[in-house]
Amino acid sequence: MGLKMALPSKNKNGVYQTRIVVPESLRDIVGVRELKQSLETRNEAEALALHIPVEAKFRQVIAKARLSLKTNERLTDEIMSDVLKGWCKSEATKASGKPKSYVYSGGISSEQVQFDDISDENSYIYDGVEDDSIIDDSESQHADSTYIFPNTDVIELVLDNLADLHRSALKLGKVSPKPYLIQYGRLHEILGGLVVPELAARQIEPTIRSTQYRKLLIQVAKTYIGISNAAVRRYQSELELVSYGAELQQFDISISDKTVLSLNELWDEYQSALHRRQPDSAGKRLRDYNSPIKKFLHFHGDADVTEITKRDVSEFRNVLERLPTRPKNAIASLPLLEQIKKASEQGLKTTSQNSVRTQMQAISALFSFAVDEAYIESNPVHGTTSNIPVQLHHDEDKSYRAGEIDKIFSSGIFHGDDKPKKANYGKAYYWLPLMLYYTGARAEELAQLYVSDVVLDSDVPHIKITDEQDDQSLKTGRRRQVPIHEHLIELGLPHYIAELPKIGRLFPQLTKPNGGKYHGKVSLWFGKYLKNELRIERAGLKPFHAFRHGFITSCRERGEREDVQNSVTGHTAQGVGATYGNYTLEVKNRLIQSIPRCFQ
Repeated sequence: MGLKMALPSKNKNGVYQTRIVVPESLRDIVGVRELKQSLETRNEAEALALHIPVEAKFRQVIAKARLSLKTNERLTDEIMSDVLKGWCKSEATKASGKPKSYVYSGGISSEQVQFDDISDENSYIYDGVEDDSIIDDSESQHADSTYIFPNTDVIELVLDNLADLHRSALKLGKVSPKPYLIQYGRLHEILGGLVVPELAARQIEPTIRSTQYRKLLIQVAKTYIGISNAAVRRYQSELELVSYGAELQQFDISISDKTVLSLNELWDEYQSALHRRQPDSAGKRLRDYNSPIKKFLHFHGDADVTEITKRDVSEFRNVLERLPTRPKNAIASLPLLEQIKKASEQGLKTTSQNSVRTQMQAISALFSFAVDEAYIESNPVHGTTSNIPVQLHHDEDKSYRAGEIDKIFSSGIFHGDDKPKKANYGKAYYWLPLMLYYTGARAEELAQLYVSDVVLDSDVPHIKITDEQDDQSLKTGRRRQVPIHEHLIELGLPHYIAELPKIGRLFPQLTKPNGGKYHGKVSLWFGKYLKNELRIERAGLKPFHAFRHGFITSCRERGEREDVQNSVTGHTAQGVGATYGNYTLEVKNRLIQSIPRCFQ
């Protein structure tokens, strides 16, 4: 749909202005909601004359934005991969066959490349919007067959400039489009001719405002540098052999279709893939992985994934071991090596070995993804953590100790009015600890239950632990039925359920933040209650999960069969024979009813 013809309008001071509202679909590309420029006159006739060229400029900006949107839609990642692979193989074959002619193919020196036509002075600005019309990104001056190979120093300079702009944007928290347009305009000027014919064949018109085309330019630049450097190395080797009197022969070298991928791009791909494949758990995992992976990216920069060696990973592990634990903002904002210096000077506590191992597992997951996607052949993290000692918490630290269960279930939560004061979790703060104690289930398995998952009109009343609802998930994917202990019936669970809507959730006041868990906030409250009111606190103790550890310990003490215990808790059965047959509710009920009552 086209834009209606606009007439100049007056501002609040009576001065005429040209103003065009940017269509909503194009605002992210243009960068503003409207294009506006003062005509600096109160005379209507003068304003109309001045308005026409300004409006034409604005419509050109809109037209270019539409082209960018169209390019983004048509230039998919799959097409980019095909274009890059085809070009990469062709260029690498040229370089491998005749490295000398490839190196001396008329390379452009830094002094020969002119960017006067896209200098700051020639970029028009309308209230913060750049007009890059004079950056001719629709056609390439190098689109013919006599393309002159560019000098890699120039390309590396542009990539360095873009990296500096990215770091500056991260530091300032905002992006200025104009400098990016200039740098991408330079890349297009230098390298566009390498891929424009391929894009034209697919009826895709390149434009530097297109994020997809920018992405392609970056990949072409990095790949071109890699091929050029390889050609230089091979030519230098040939010269050295010739100096010893060798007669060179041409060899048929097979070229792999390898695409250059930066660490940042790998991290972006990994996040997208995890959201697609594991939507329920992606949020929490990515939050856990974000800090160590960002440290790794800052330490190694935006390097090519294939360039990372085991030695690089080992150096990063050594850095992690010397970083301060939970530093204050003034130190945390410093580069990693500066943080290490401060930790040494101030005698700060450094990262524990368990934390180092956990953070290295995040890095390993990222590179395992790279292996799965065929970007690299092996994971450089493997073998770099074998010497890190595993600091295990004692089993008694994971479970409640003798007397602590009595202390918890004798508290005001169950025999008084103790409850959350600043938040409304319904009755979850009361029922969840009881149900965790009597089922050995995971906290989220119970917190996400629906009323329909509690079956009271059965010969054996039970709950269904399932992932049938869209907001339910299971860690091991093992759906199961767990009998309800008689004590829960006596304490009024049926009465509590009767007051709830039949189609709703068992704990409707619990909310699930993006990527979080239903039990998250009430679990935090319960932990604080144990610490502040009951003085139960120690490293390694997870207040809700400790009931699961205690349940398993209790089963072992009573001599319960482990296979029946696993059928209740959802642990994976061991051995081939364990996968045959089922465990009836009656069998599981005998185990559940044998659990000692937490209070009388």
